[in-house]
Amino acid sequence: MDNQKIIAQATSAFVENLVFQGATYASLTIFKNGVLKVYQSTNAAWDEFYNANNYSKSCHIVSAGNELIKTQPKFTVLWDLIIPNNDVTNLINELRIKNGLCHGVSFVQKNIDGSMQGINLAGKYNDLSFSTAVIENKKKILIEFNRIKLLADRSY
Repeated sequence: MDNQKIIAQATSAFVENLVFQGATYASLTIFKNGVLKVYQSTNAAWDEFYNANNYSKSCHIVSAGNELIKTQPKFTVLWDLIIPNNDVTNLINELRIKNGLCHGVSFVQKNIDGSMQGINLAGKYNDLSFSTAVIENKKKILIEFNRIKLLADRSY
């Protein structure tokens, strides 16, 4: 089996395990020198809709992450702390609620080798303790994610 298939299987198992633990959405991204190397998500329909409407360019959560990465190589974003501040960000927030992508947590890390990785997790609207549970399990989540990153590092 080639390395790309091994990475895809490991990534898929990782995000599915996160869903099993209560996440309604999980995505994992690895960039190397600005090029997307690994992407896995549990909701392709949401990703397609989100990207087709260019919401990443207006999203208040993405904007907060883009500002943080300029000064911090590693950070965590609690989505509930990033307040929508205009009609577009309010719409994106409403769409997330409607699609059960709430109380999210993003872990982002920029590495010395030029790679950058991120994990995004979201839960149900009524699961108010979701982000707390994610933070409590951060170490386990990041250990598994780093295992996948090591596999990816071997392929590029």
